[in-house]
Amino acid sequence: MLLTGNLLQTSVLFSEMTYLGTPLSDRSSEQALISDILGGNTAGFESLIGTYQGRVFATARKYARKESEVEDIVQEIFIKAFRKLDTYRMDAPFEHWLMKIAVIGCGALGSYYGALLCRSGEECHFCLRTDYEHVKAHGVEILSPKGCFHIQPHCHENPVTIGPCDLVLIGLKTTANPILETWLPPLMGPDTRVLTLQNGLGNEEALTSMVDPTRILGGLCFVCLNRVQPGVIRHMDHGLVVMGSWEPSE
Repeated sequence: MLLTGNLLQTSVLFSEMTYLGTPLSDRSSEQALISDILGGNTAGFESLIGTYQGRVFATARKYARKESEVEDIVQEIFIKAFRKLDTYRMDAPFEHWLMKIAVIGCGALGSYYGALLCRSGEECHFCLRTDYEHVKAHGVEILSPKGCFHIQPHCHENPVTIGPCDLVLIGLKTTANPILETWLPPLMGPDTRVLTLQNGLGNEEALTSMVDPTRILGGLCFVCLNRVQPGVIRHMDHGLVVMGSWEPSE
């Protein structure tokens, strides 16, 4: 599978850019600049994106083959940032804000990767079934030799209360896939991408009856973890995710 321009907007923020934090000493001046932009000084946006431009270009060049594709991708990211700037709450670094993410299937796999996204500052919504009350009250705890941590995600029993997202991450066991027919539509907006991290073959193709094939991403996870009790995930090792856009077999 090949990464495409549409996917890169997601992958830049979902994977590598998530871990490029803004120093705390610079955050207050960055937030002051954003307030100034929102107050009418739109020319200040050029200074804001200048902080991140080099990193975004460097990440884009790892995936796109042509420089023209790189430029298109970077432009799309910053146009989206400008259009959504008035939704920035300033409670997380700027580069962590651009995406709204929903996680369907919050067992071991969905909770682990969703928790990593939450810890990095992403706006991450967990759509839960059996563990809803527990996670809403107590959050999610990750036990890992790489560092234990606790997060409190946005919790929902019904995807309607989440609304359209930029990315929907599917961590369901495939035996529960029929629920997607009712859970996916409320989460879909004009630019939503759907990333399945499910085990087995044919998961991407199965989504084509519900989602535009050009919006489907496939992911392979190399990770060792399990759910030891409601809201508690034990991570033993690894965690690499290889992503790509879905293309039908010829």
